[in-house]
Amino acid sequence: MADNDGWFKRPDVCDYDYHDVYDTYKELFAINVHHHGQFICNPKRQYVGGMLNPFDFVECFTFSMDNLNAIIKEIGFSGGEAMYYHFRIPCIDLDNGLCPLVTEHEHDVVKMLSYIPKYQCIDVYVEHGFTCIGRGSLIDEIDIEFAISETVSKGLKLCEDGSEDGSEDDG
Repeated sequence: MADNDGWFKRPDVCDYDYHDVYDTYKELFAINVHHHGQFICNPKRQYVGGMLNPFDFVECFTFSMDNLNAIIKEIGFSGGEAMYYHFRIPCIDLDNGLCPLVTEHEHDVVKMLSYIPKYQCIDVYVEHGFTCIGRGSLIDEIDIEFAISETVSKGLKLCEDGSEDGSEDDG
């Protein structure tokens, strides 16, 4: 399904050469969203028990956390659960290549997009409820109009009515 920004949710997970597709369209890239799983270390970090939804034709020059939130909504998440986003640096394992995508830090998005010219595809991992990977993007409600500007920095969860639930985050 395409949205106003032109990205497309690929109906099937299939292997294809991203370079064949995106060499022509340098301003576009693909995102593989891994969700409903969890990270384990056994002995190396793995994301297990999850699902994968690939998205094509994502625009590099206009991509932001709002676009990622819209993609997450397209998968079917409607909010009500804390979620944390991370991306993996291409060709690096999850132990060494996992980087946070924090809502209020667009420089995290800029860092992720810096890999697009060479690799043209980024893997994004979603943790649900809590994170075991340093700092990540806390999304209590997946609603682009919903203000969550200080949730991660304060370690607080904001309720839909703007009140704080008082829980604290050690990370």
